[in-house]
Amino acid sequence: MTIILGIDPGVQQTGYALIQKNTLLKSGTLQPREMLTSLERHLWLLTKMQKLIAFWEPDILAYEEAPWTDRAPMQRLIGGIQALALMDPFPVLVGLFPSVWMGELSGGATYNKRQIALVIEQRLGIQYGRRVQPQDEAQDHHESNAVGIALVAQDHHRMGYLERTAQGPNREESPHVS
Repeated sequence: MTIILGIDPGVQQTGYALIQKNTLLKSGTLQPREMLTSLERHLWLLTKMQKLIAFWEPDILAYEEAPWTDRAPMQRLIGGIQALALMDPFPVLVGLFPSVWMGELSGGATYNKRQIALVIEQRLGIQYGRRVQPQDEAQDHHESNAVGIALVAQDHHRMGYLERTAQGPNREESPHVS
C-alpha cells in the first residue's frame, strides 16, 4: 500500500504527515533550536526528514513548493527536500503550490488554518484539530498543512497523475507507483 509523506517546509518549523489510504499514520512539527545557525537548522531538519523516510519508506514525498523564489534559506531547504527523493527508498517527488493544494483540498475555497484542520477531520474521519495554546498555533499550522499536502498528493496518485521520477534498486520497473 502506498505511504505518502507530506511536508510543509519552513526554516523555523517544518510540518510533516504520513498517510496511507486516508489513515493518518503520524504527524508533527520539526522545530530546530533557535540558537542554531541557518545552515545548522537546514542540516537538522533534513536529518530528521531523512530518518522519517528511512523508517517509514514512503512511496511519495509531497512538499509545499515555495511561491517566493528570492528567499535563499527556503530555496536551500526545498533543494534539500528534493535531494531526499534521490535516496533509497526513492519516493516519487511532488511539489504543490499553496494555491493548488489548498484549492483542491477545500474545493476552491480559501481557508484559514482552523478550517483546514476541519476539512482534514472530515476527510480522515478523525478528531484531528487540537485545542492549542496561542504559542502552539504556528506549530499546529505547519502540521495540518502537511496533512493537507499529503491528502492532495494521495488524490493525485489515485487519479494516476504521479509517475516515478527516480528508479531505485528495490522498486519494481513500472513507471507508476503501486
